[in-house]
Amino acid sequence: MRVKDGGQIRRWRRQKRFSQRELAYLVRRTQNTIYLIESGKLRSISEDLAVAIASRLEVPWEDLFDVCDVQVMPSVAHGTRSMIHPRPEFWPRVATEGDDRQLRQELPVATASVTPALEEAGANG
Repeated sequence: MRVKDGGQIRRWRRQKRFSQRELAYLVRRTQNTIYLIESGKLRSISEDLAVAIASRLEVPWEDLFDVCDVQVMPSVAHGTRSMIHPRPEFWPRVATEGDDRQLRQELPVATASVTPALEEAGANG
């Protein structure tokens, strides 16, 4: 959904005597999200958030938001695990069967009490 006017949401929020933090709590988001919406820095939001805000402000959602088609794009944010590197050697490694044995050798203290229980569960399961 596209926000028509963040200032209008701010005016309705103030009229209902909600702080940004209170409205954020009621719609299960952060105060920063409400700030970004009201300041116009966040123009597209999910349908469930738009309906929740309109409901809490007791305003028809059509007065605050426009329906827009949202294309789902793959996440390519810097510094996150969802970023795909063009070179395969930098892709996340998939765990193999031998990894647990190697981990036990590297961390014997942490796995000493867990290892017998895991082996017993494997034998019984």
